[in-house]
Amino acid sequence: MKRFHFPHRFSLRTEDNSGIQDLAKSLVLSRLNIMNTRLARRGPYILGARFSLVDFYLSIWVAFLGHKGVCEQFPLIAKLYDLVRSRPSATPYLEGTETTAQVYAEMMKTNPRGVIA
Repeated sequence: MKRFHFPHRFSLRTEDNSGIQDLAKSLVLSRLNIMNTRLARRGPYILGARFSLVDFYLSIWVAFLGHKGVCEQFPLIAKLYDLVRSRPSATPYLEGTETTAQVYAEMMKTNPRGVIA
């Protein structure tokens, strides 16, 4: 995620930034694809029928990445996200992370080099 949000920290040339971001994005998507495949075999939770902290942690990352886009691309992660988000104790955390992700995305639009560039 650091490579995606702060590509200038991983290269000496500005023209390399988009390539670094593309590689970072493909790595994140490949990891999400692995999780989606695992859920297909053992879901609805990562440990099968049992909810665990790992489900919550993945859901936090999905919320931070932009849950709508991730959920459109990975339907079983979407199902897991909905299951976790429906838990009363998890809902406020995921809602807060969704809001933070939206604010951060807007900040990055105004300063693409990063908030703490």
